[in-house]
Amino acid sequence: MADKLVGTWAFVSVVTPGTAVQLSATEKRVTVLNYHAKKEDGANTGNIFLGDSTVDRTANQCFQIGNADGWGNFPITSAVNLQDLYIDAATAGDGIYIYYEEGQVV
Repeated sequence: MADKLVGTWAFVSVVTPGTAVQLSATEKRVTVLNYHAKKEDGANTGNIFLGDSTVDRTANQCFQIGNADGWGNFPITSAVNLQDLYIDAATAGDGIYIYYEEGQVV
């Protein structure tokens, strides 16, 4: 029997801008990844930057998500490990909600 996809919600925030924050401390192979840049209690003040461990709000912005952007999704053609993805923020306390699904696509 094939694995069933299970969806999970998570919130990740940046305490210190300029310091990359891992989306997951453990390995999570995902086939669906949706995002929304938003604080837990309201709108972000600045932008969120998504990338690898070198992502930085000034020097290596990688993928930029605006503070007014709604929900978006990352096109994934094969499983991606959330442990390899990081965010940084222009403003302390800003963050990102993510929805992801682990497992194999059948």
